Amino acid sequence: MSLVPIRVELPTYSHSFTVQVYTGAIVLDVKQAIFAGCTGQPRVEGQRLIWRGRYLNDEEKISDIWKSPEEQRVVHLAVHHSAWSASPPTVPRSSSPATRLASASQAVQPPQIPASPFGRPQQTNATQSSHQPSVTDQQLGFIAFKHQNAISILTNDTILPPPSHLEASRMQVKLGLENSGYIWPNILDEEYPVVDQSEGGGLTYERVTIEGRNYLTLRNPEGKPSSRQAHALKTLTYTYPLLSFNFPHLPFIPTNAVYERVASPAHMTEFLQHTNEFLQRLDLPPVQIPQINNAQNVPAPDAEADRLVHEIPVRALLAPLMMVIVRTLLLLYFISPARKPIIGMCIIAMIMYEMWAHVRVVIVRPFNQGAENNPQAPQQNGGAADAQFAPQGQGRQPGAQAPAGPNGNQGQPGPQNRPRLPTETQADGVLHSLALTNIHSESHALWPMQGAQGPREPGLLRKLVIFLSLLILTLHPAVWNKRRAALKQREGQLRTELNAMESDARDREDGTREASSNDANSNELRQTEMRARLLEQHARRPRWVKEYVQRARSGEFLDD
Repeated sequence: MSLVPIRVELPTYSHSFTVQVYTGAIVLDVKQAIFAGCTGQPRVEGQRLIWRGRYLNDEEKISDIWKSPEEQRVVHLAVHHSAWSASPPTVPRSSSPATRLASASQAVQPPQIPASPFGRPQQTNATQSSHQPSVTDQQLGFIAFKHQNAISILTNDTILPPPSHLEASRMQVKLGLENSGYIWPNILDEEYPVVDQSEGGGLTYERVTIEGRNYLTLRNPEGKPSSRQAHALKTLTYTYPLLSFNFPHLPFIPTNAVYERVASPAHMTEFLQHTNEFLQRLDLPPVQIPQINNAQNVPAPDAEADRLVHEIPVRALLAPLMMVIVRTLLLLYFISPARKPIIGMCIIAMIMYEMWAHVRVVIVRPFNQGAENNPQAPQQNGGAADAQFAPQGQGRQPGAQAPAGPNGNQGQPGPQNRPRLPTETQADGVLHSLALTNIHSESHALWPMQGAQGPREPGLLRKLVIFLSLLILTLHPAVWNKRRAALKQREGQLRTELNAMESDARDREDGTREASSNDANSNELRQTEMRARLLEQHARRPRWVKEYVQRARSGEFLDD
């Protein structure tokens, strides 16, 4: 059986050679011949032979691949980097200036970072060695330390001690990673498990050098990694991408920086004590030394800004306006406004009303709701919101701040202690206006202004008209619910005022002994004045209004 030559091309290293095998040999024999004749002796399990764009199987015969003796036998070889038993063939390098500059730049290692034989090559300009470490060097110090220790665990080498600037480097790399939108891997902060003798030796890795670069080769693929090696392998899954990660530019934090709180001088402290004593005699707040505060300042809530600055939902506004435009075009198509000007004016009025209704629902209603939800708005307006309930010019009603209760525990006067009646400015549609029919005129009768003449009792015809109109309007559920809520608020306020007035007599009997021995304080004086104004206001009410107040108190109309 004769020998046949086969040319092997190794394009990765720009190397080619020839091997000779027997005619009846298979591809596996060719790989064994390559292991014996190629520089670096690549192992058989790491070889891949390519012929005409496909991988050759180990069982294929040479005679089946090249059937003609005159056919040229050429295959391409691909070798895994861990399959080299020795140094692979050297790649011919160009002697251009750019290549020499690149090789010179790779030879310089960055300062203060432990050299990692399995990390990415550090490219540093020679002129940077005399300056302080760059931001990238400061950040990669922690990653390179974790990377090198993980490799030392795999190869059973000695673990390096932590450098002095390790914590500063960890803060830098964590901040840069989080600023880029990534989550910090917690495994980089975890300690390695303790050595367990029952796990055995684990995996065996050896260091090999290929083309001047260091690699790890596994000698026992059938083995099982120990707990420390499993932790190291998981750490390497994070350190490898982090070594090539482009961190954002962050300010350099020196490792020896110490931040201390500077104490105030003794003469300044003594001066502040005398100043605060003088301010205390003037009933003014004391002066304090400003302290260092790294927390972010929280802006104070601004009532006007909350009311004026709010997001306008453009999409919710455009959709109904587009429908209004479509309906308008249909009406103009079927009805000519030039020939019928009255109908055209009606169409214009309808369009304007619908557009204003949508704007009011989308923009004006959230604006008013934001004003109602702001607790500081009534105080800033100086009781203007309270005037919406009472007639104009009446101002704050004293009965509004008198809570119900037999003990007579009175709160401070203020509009926040009394429910406010919805007004026309707060209406969100025609249903609100219909529901509040005759409510405001009745409020003028219930809380008449001082010196004004009391309203007359409506006649029988007016009562009949109001009854029939309300009977028809309240058939709508929304009108009924809104009017019922408004009446509940009004009658609840009336019951509160009556309870406050009647509790005056009981308070006088209970507080006679205390008043004889102790002077009345300012709170009791305000309560007495408030009750007096309530009685005076109740006396100004007409007789038919007082009867309604008594019926409201007894709860004949609405249940609580």
